[in-house]
Amino acid sequence: MRLAGTVTRRTWADAGPGAFNTVNWSAGLEVGAGFSPLRVGVRGGQLPFGPGATAATEVGFAAGTGRAFARGRAIVDGSLEHLRRTGAGLSERVWSFLLGFTVRP
Repeated sequence: MRLAGTVTRRTWADAGPGAFNTVNWSAGLEVGAGFSPLRVGVRGGQLPFGPGATAATEVGFAAGTGRAFARGRAIVDGSLEHLRRTGAGLSERVWSFLLGFTVRP
């Protein structure tokens, strides 16, 4: 089992009108070792630019897995993410399916 997380603060407000300082965070968990782990994660924070007086916010949830082949030299990863953004005049919900391939010599 692996657990990871981060918090990042960025100062965008000096970029001009409509720019905001942001704080973003994320956390993830990987369960199961070997060739097919299960991964879950969550992230959130603020968007650096927007039309309102305050920064829009977003939060996302993801789950996925991967499969290794050829003694770990080829990897296929797949995940599903749900993202929600809200703010002044903004309301957005997104579902994304991500598919990745890695090949190592």
